[in-house]
Amino acid sequence: MMPPGFEVGAWQGILAPARTAPDAVARLNAAVRAALADPDVRARLAAQGAQPTAGSPEDYARYLRDEVERWGRVVAESGATVE
Repeated sequence: MMPPGFEVGAWQGILAPARTAPDAVARLNAAVRAALADPDVRARLAAQGAQPTAGSPEDYARYLRDEVERWGRVVAESGATVE
């Protein structure tokens, strides 16, 4: 059983190697946003239970940092170790 206020979800995203040229990142982001704006793509994702969200590369970087911090705390507080 999860503690009150604890929420878990699944997410997917597209990442590029570190130091990828900003113009390449912008083109990739534009292509993903265009795909996620397509009603057929949205319908297919919704049929799989997904809630497509498009944002900026900065939005996604912030989200990933927050998730790493959040799950790092969960692991630390759990006392889990790697054997």
